[in-house]
Order: sequence, then structure tokens, then C-alpha cells
Amino acid sequence: KRAFNCFCSKEELDAKEADAKEQKRLYSYDGRCERLPAEEVIDNPKPFTVRIKKPENDIVFEDKIQGELSFTPDEVDSFVILNVDKTPTHTFATAVDDMLSDISVIIGSEEKIEEASRHIHVRKSLGYDKEIEYAHLPPILDADIEIKALLEEGFLPEAIVNYLLTLGSEMQGEVFRLEEANEHFDLEKRGKKAVKFDKEELRSLNRAHLKLLDDKELSRYVGFADAEVGRLAKLFVDEIGTTRELKERVQLVFEKKEFPSRLQKGAATLKELVAKAPYFDEYDAFEKYLTEQSALPSEEIKEVLYLYLSAKESGPKIEHLYGCLRNYIKEVVV
Repeated sequence: KRAFNCFCSKEELDAKEADAKEQKRLYSYDGRCERLPAEEVIDNPKPFTVRIKKPENDIVFEDKIQGELSFTPDEVDSFVILNVDKTPTHTFATAVDDMLSDISVIIGSEEKIEEASRHIHVRKSLGYDKEIEYAHLPPILDADIEIKALLEEGFLPEAIVNYLLTLGSEMQGEVFRLEEANEHFDLEKRGKKAVKFDKEELRSLNRAHLKLLDDKELSRYVGFADAEVGRLAKLFVDEIGTTRELKERVQLVFEKKEFPSRLQKGAATLKELVAKAPYFDEYDAFEKYLTEQSALPSEEIKEVLYLYLSAKESGPKIEHLYGCLRNYIKEVVV
């Protein structure tokens, strides 16, 4: 006798809810079917739902973020636990699933706080005495973007998790790996206020995680499987923020370059020399070879060579670029 059949139609219930709204009062089920005599319930041909009886006392529980929360019997209400088609409602099924799964802590969004009171009522009604802790997080503002979209844009899963786990806490902005997440995530340090999704902060964390990647693993994100290309990609991380942008940046290095008119003759000269040049492990030896063979001014050689190795006029040091590209030198000087 902790639940009862409800024969009220949707139209009847909608009318009562509209009336309560018009009178600016809390709507709760009026208990009409709960008081039906047995002869009106047994063999009643009308379709029905099953409602759990509302609690006799307030439902009070401690939320790890929101503090103590209390809901009156009318706020919990005699809610539906079985639909007309004999399927359980989400609220009832979730509460039962938590029991069957031996859940200890439920982390949810702030707008689901009322649901928690109903879950507690279901468990108590079924005689489940294990206490389940709750933590309801404040909303994330301006977060009209899906995780899938962030991944497609080139944000690493590790960076996204890092950002979300620390958002709104004392540790916001700190960098940690996935395996370190348990040490860094603390519900007690989450704030109660709504937090704003900051894509630039996520980009900053993404840069940090790109630098943490193994060189060869990073190279796969840009279309290679070579640690040296991974090291090259890391040289560009500070100027960009995602793997998609990084791939585009690295690809520029391997594409044909355009030179201003004043450098075109020198670029053609160096291209010919590089095509027949021996392998040089160090940049200084490579530059010395080009200087001796071309008779071009040292500054012009550096300027042309930088454009060949970087595809831009400024950025990482030329010796660092060469260190990553020496095995690809004849592919990038095109």
C-alpha cells in the first residue's frame, strides 16, 4: 500500500496543473485515486498509471556541493512510477538501477536536485537503507557545444576532461594527465556558482597537453608516424591550439612555398644546392655548405632557408626547425 493505481486522464491532470499555475501555487497530485475504494479499482477497465504515495515527512539530505536540502511531501508529490503502457518511468527506473548497481555517489546537474528527493523516496519506500551521497553541480554557461564537436575541432580528450574536472574549483587552469585525475578531482572544492565555459582557457590547456604527448604519438595527429615530425609539431604548439590547426600548420612546411620577388633568385639557387647536398647532422654545417656553394649573403640564405623550413617569416629558431627536418630537407625545399 505504498503505491496506487491512478485512473486520471492526461486532460484532467493538465487542467488541474493549469489551474494551479493560474493561482500561482505549487501543483501536486490531489490524491483523488489514492482514496478510491477497492471495488472501484479492481477490474476497472480504464487505463491507469501507478503512483507512489508521497512521503509523510520532509525529505532532507546533505548535498556535497549545495549543502543541506529539504523537500516537503507536496514538493516530492505522488509521482508516477509506472506508465499506462506498463513501462517504468525514468525516475523510478533510475532509482532502482542505483540500488541494483550499489551506487555510492551520484553527481548530477543542479536542475536535477528535485529528482534526487524522489529517488530517495523510492529507495526508502522499498526498504533500501544504504545512504547514497549526492553532489549537484552548478550549470556551465555559454556551453552550447558538444564534446564531439570539440574533438572534431582538435581538442584532446585529456584536455577536455582536465578542463571540466577543474572548472569552477580552486584548481581551475591546472594541468594534469588522465591517470592523475583522482588526485586532482575533489567535489568539496567545487563552487556553488554557475561557471562560464571559456574556450580560450580550454585552448591553453590543450596546448599544454599537446606538449605532454609522446613525439611519435603527436606526429600521428598531423599525418605522420615519426618522432621528428612530432618534435616539429611541438615547435608550433604555442602559436596554435588544436590538433586540426597543428596538422594544417605542419602541412604548410611540406607544401610549395611562395617567395617575394627579392628572394626568388636566392630561393632557386638554394633549391638546386639542397637537391644535391650531402646529409648534415648539424644546422651550422648545413648553412656553411650553402654559403660556400652559393656565394649568397648569409642573411639572405637564412631568410630563404627559414621560409623553406617554416613556411612563414617568423617563429621557432631555424636550428630547431632543421633538427626536426634534416631527414626531410629535400622534401620541404620545394
